[in-house]
Amino acid sequence: MTEHVKMPAVAPLVRYLANGHDQTFTYPFPIFATEDLVIKFDGVTQKTGFDIHYAGRTNGGTVTFDNAPLTGVIITLQRVLPLERMTDFIEGGDFSARAINNELDYLTASIQQVSNAQSSMLRFNESETPSLTSLPEKAERSGKALGFDSDGNPVALPIEGIGPETEFTASGSGAIIRSVPDKLDDAISVKDFGATGDGITDDTLAIQKALAAHANVYVPTGIYVVTAPITLSEGHVLSGAGANTVIKANADDFTVIEIVAGNAVLKTLTVSSGETGVRLYGREGPCVANLLEDVTLHGQETGIILDGYTDIEKPCYWNRFRNVLITSPGVNGIHVTTSGAGDRPSANIFETCRVYSQGSDISGS
Repeated sequence: MTEHVKMPAVAPLVRYLANGHDQTFTYPFPIFATEDLVIKFDGVTQKTGFDIHYAGRTNGGTVTFDNAPLTGVIITLQRVLPLERMTDFIEGGDFSARAINNELDYLTASIQQVSNAQSSMLRFNESETPSLTSLPEKAERSGKALGFDSDGNPVALPIEGIGPETEFTASGSGAIIRSVPDKLDDAISVKDFGATGDGITDDTLAIQKALAAHANVYVPTGIYVVTAPITLSEGHVLSGAGANTVIKANADDFTVIEIVAGNAVLKTLTVSSGETGVRLYGREGPCVANLLEDVTLHGQETGIILDGYTDIEKPCYWNRFRNVLITSPGVNGIHVTTSGAGDRPSANIFETCRVYSQGSDISGS
């Protein structure tokens, strides 16, 4: 931050509708640092594939994407600050105008953030004095719809008759009655979020949306083209229907699957093309106790990278690889490395893993 940032009366959020051509978009509000700007495509946070310019400037700055977002995608640029204060003034110490201005700027930005969040909330009309503002008790509203009584107060209403059939019973002795929404939650497919698996359409955002909304996501048979990394965070499960479920990179300059925390599972599918098939590293938390099972990786420079990354508190330990096949890697099959100041990966377990050149040269290991 090279100048004193002032806080103009500008909402800390702006949206654009992508046209498939433009790569640069403006954020008209100031940010203190690049990490203060959250970028979303159709509500899904993007972690890579862009550069943020002019952090620390009062009039805001720009975001430039490596590739133009697809036509129709809603791009959201939002300033999001942690609502905390980590600094303090020392008794009898220097009390500079810059220091107090920075504190007041951060406070004003935090108030703008809270105000913007409240602006989209449901609320009673200012001319109305509500008599009841709390929901019915959890046990009373469970499995029911929210409605309003004759006084306009919230009440729980039976779902029967409101929509289509609401109960499901599996065939077979001992099956119990379940609600249809509960049954549908058993298997969330990327196709529920618009993925096609036709080998042509860009399915990146659809897969990202599914993983943003659900921890356990299924990928049916098909070829799912992606143009940016698919990220598995803490506890995510991404599973396919076998070798004929293919997640395919459209270029050779990015990692196809990133596992950035712990307890994630990638299983029963094929990852094709890309610079790296799967990279495990502690970006969001300790990258531990993850599982790759019945996975084929084909045609990458490196099939799997285990990266100690930059933080020794977020190590790459105790991950398990079972029945993994890596074919035709250009450089390395499985590469254990540390790209920053983190700890070298260790205690990872490999069971029935094979790297097969298929007759092509491998320049690494």
